[in-house]
Amino acid sequence: MNTEIIIERTPSVYDGEVYKPQHIGLGWDDIDLSYTYTDYPERSVVVSEEMVNHFAELTGDQNPIHVDPNFARRSIHRQKIAHGALLLSIVIGQYHGMGYTYGTTLALLSTGAKFMRACPLGARVYVDFFVVEKEKNAHPKRGRATFRAPMHDSNTKDV
Repeated sequence: MNTEIIIERTPSVYDGEVYKPQHIGLGWDDIDLSYTYTDYPERSVVVSEEMVNHFAELTGDQNPIHVDPNFARRSIHRQKIAHGALLLSIVIGQYHGMGYTYGTTLALLSTGAKFMRACPLGARVYVDFFVVEKEKNAHPKRGRATFRAPMHDSNTKDV
């Protein structure tokens, strides 16, 4: 998945008052093109049946490959698999949860995903983040950063 974000180190506004988090992430000058940002295994996530069922209910995507064990057993996967959009949501959550740009991301501009293989329920997944591009804009401490974020299962296979 490639993700473009705008980075700026500024306080957030919360209920009309300035909110000062205990941790501020990386500012524009701190982002390093040669660094891999990861928190494996501390931030790995088990893709559970409950998670998939809640996602299906929330989005209305009741495709039987995700929610019907009898249908899934007869499929090429032989079991229920996670929604691709659920996995993409986990990537975005992991990115935020790592805190590298907490309080410094102004906007998530775009995402794109290429799914390498199905993710069965029960898989433990984690994400690595690589900065692949930095582009300054007119503001001296602001710019656009593009991250590549492959998701892996605990066997280090791309998902």
